[in-house]
Amino acid sequence: MKRTFTGMLAVLAITLVPAARAVAEDITFASHAEIMSVLERQNARIAELEQAVHNGGGGCSSCGGGGDSCCDSCSGCSGCCGGCCDPCCRPAGFIGSAELLFLKAHQSMGIRGANNTDLQFNYDPSYRLTAGYQGSDGLGVRLRYWEFNHTASAPDQTAPATQTDSVNYDTYAIDLEFIDSMSLGCYWDATFFAGFRYVEWDEERVSRVNATGLIQNGDNFDNAAYGLTTGGELRRCIGNGLALYVNNRVSVLFGDASEFTANTGTGGLWVPTPNYTAGTVNDCLYYIYEAQAGAQWTNELQAGGYLYVRSGVEVQYWNNFTGEPFFDHGEAWGLGGFTFSAGVIR
Repeated sequence: MKRTFTGMLAVLAITLVPAARAVAEDITFASHAEIMSVLERQNARIAELEQAVHNGGGGCSSCGGGGDSCCDSCSGCSGCCGGCCDPCCRPAGFIGSAELLFLKAHQSMGIRGANNTDLQFNYDPSYRLTAGYQGSDGLGVRLRYWEFNHTASAPDQTAPATQTDSVNYDTYAIDLEFIDSMSLGCYWDATFFAGFRYVEWDEERVSRVNATGLIQNGDNFDNAAYGLTTGGELRRCIGNGLALYVNNRVSVLFGDASEFTANTGTGGLWVPTPNYTAGTVNDCLYYIYEAQAGAQWTNELQAGGYLYVRSGVEVQYWNNFTGEPFFDHGEAWGLGGFTFSAGVIR
């Protein structure tokens, strides 16, 4: 009996030895390099997910759910934008800015007073305010207001001891615009806009008697115009929250103009310019071109969006807004100078 049982064990052992050898041959151990490669891929994936949450204020859900084509494109930008450029997926919310400008007035035929005294403006302050709302896909609306009101004066060259020659420019512009912001690859961002613009522009040139302040001689140009405005801005990220920007705007406006002269016989009372009926020039055409260039710094806000501070230069060209007395608004007016602003973008 014992001999029979021992024989059976021997046969079983001989049968299992090849199978055990085959199992042993199938078991292999990963190398250190392979393990590190898997860990690196996992870490990269975690970094991509963290970047998506960072950019979108909640990830792709802010764009309308996972799988959104906009959010899918974000993964290629992970880690290379340095937080200074627009995310493809952004939290919706309010936007706005306050801008302080120092601009110097120019005129195509030079700035002269009512008695042709040469005058010169300084870099005078003006301001621009913006407020609006922008969605998570970059589409939004905003309202802008800008105003410039300054005077240059000098002794009247015809009677320097008794009179002062001066020019005053008083203008403001209101813009209601649709905007759309987007990422153009990893380092470039863009914002495009178009909308409605309303402008009022006034120029007054007078020579006043120093002792009494009465107008001795003068003329006035007054325009009210409305039309379309459109343009865009490009931003190039350079890292650590810094970016360079350039923008431009073109406006085509229509409106009426008024021209008046000072009636010296009644103490400076404004009367219609003689060669125009009631002092009005109807159906005028105006063009405005504006451009800015400079640098900006951004910092992410916990409530969503980015706080930005920027500084740059600005030029403006206003065609057909001004002219000489009895000359139908054939000159151009312009501004050039520096701008400083701060606000919230998304």
